[in-house]
Amino acid sequence: NKGWLFAIILTSMTVSADPDKYLIEPNTNLEARQVVTIQLEALQHNDEPYVDAGIEQTWTLAHPLNQRQTGPFSRFTQMLKSPPYRAILNHRSHHIELSESSAEQVIFLITVEGMSGSAVGYEWMVEKVMSGEHAGCWMTTGVSMPVPLGDVI
Repeated sequence: NKGWLFAIILTSMTVSADPDKYLIEPNTNLEARQVVTIQLEALQHNDEPYVDAGIEQTWTLAHPLNQRQTGPFSRFTQMLKSPPYRAILNHRSHHIELSESSAEQVIFLITVEGMSGSAVGYEWMVEKVMSGEHAGCWMTTGVSMPVPLGDVI
């Protein structure tokens, strides 16, 4: 029966709500742009497959120094839900543009169209971790305060 086969395939494709199975961990195979893309797409669908999954994914790919500065995770979550950063959660669309690049650091200019239709700009900094558990991995070291860019036409 084709209906049953479709249901079995669909069920096997369902994303688990287990964070260990959902989250993309830092690894040396991820390029700087991929890290930013993963974070932005996760934030765009923040509550899928569970509440604040996007924030957790973003935290997972944050540089250890960034985590120490913005953490613990509960404080990081509050920061992303605060007025300056709220537009990035569940946003409509985003655009990533390379600004600066070196062997150890890459800066991207990010434009996000929020749910209200207004655009906001960010500088997104990614660096290679030099030592420890994630040595050689690209991870986010910082995101600027948002700059309002006006309404999207």
